[in-house]
Amino acid sequence: MITAIIIIFHYNQLEGAISDLYKVFQWFFLLNFNIIIISDIEFTTQIIDYLYLYYNKNDIDTFLKNIKLAHFILLKNNKILIDTLASFTYINTKHLFVYYSGHAKNNEIVLPDKTMLSFITFKYLLLNINNDIFCMLDCCYPSCLQLPFKFNFTHNTFFLNENIDCIPHHFLLITSSNNNEKSISSIKGSLFTASFFSSLLSHTSEKKINLIHIIKEVTMKMNKLNVNYKQTISLYSSFNIYPLLPSWLLQNYKFNIYYDLTSDTFLILKEQ
Repeated sequence: MITAIIIIFHYNQLEGAISDLYKVFQWFFLLNFNIIIISDIEFTTQIIDYLYLYYNKNDIDTFLKNIKLAHFILLKNNKILIDTLASFTYINTKHLFVYYSGHAKNNEIVLPDKTMLSFITFKYLLLNINNDIFCMLDCCYPSCLQLPFKFNFTHNTFFLNENIDCIPHHFLLITSSNNNEKSISSIKGSLFTASFFSSLLSHTSEKKINLIHIIKEVTMKMNKLNVNYKQTISLYSSFNIYPLLPSWLLQNYKFNIYYDLTSDTFLILKEQ
């Protein structure tokens, strides 16, 4: 079993976070991952009506039914997040995917109650869970988690990062922007998240997926859809190895998924 930990906060104001949860959950549910959701989103009538407004009602009804099968943890403060991640050392998982969407500043995650959690503490909580981690941080001012290598897209290779912390784990990190940049989102969710999974779908038939090609495609899509602001997708690693998308991320892929990026439509799905 492979585990996906999806951490999404909407702080009672970021409606796009609800769309991000919908999209990311659908992807990993169809891959038959063990899904753990940590969020402050409560599926009130208001939030369900919001989903009905932007997505197909039957798809949302299916989503609301399926999400009950995940391990959903309603989070309100820093201590709950730390205790929850610390408790996951018991998880029997071959690999770990982690997705974070929310606020960040000063190298810290902003919790729903406005308390802060250091990204470095967050990293070590993840390292205690598994030694093969693929992580996505979709937020403003994301951290590099002090991973030793940052990919240079001009020279097409990893360069030694500053302020590094060498670890023996396989840890690959994608951030939606540089640590001094904002990350664009709208009422329909994150532009980076939508663009990334849209690009990933076009490569599902490949045995080895070049992560650099995916990132370049995502960058072009984001620049085309949002010409007024450029955010720089960044890639970090614990090892100086040319980055391929981890094969386990798609190993259970058995579906045709239609994702219309222009209208932000994520449709389910016909089994192959």
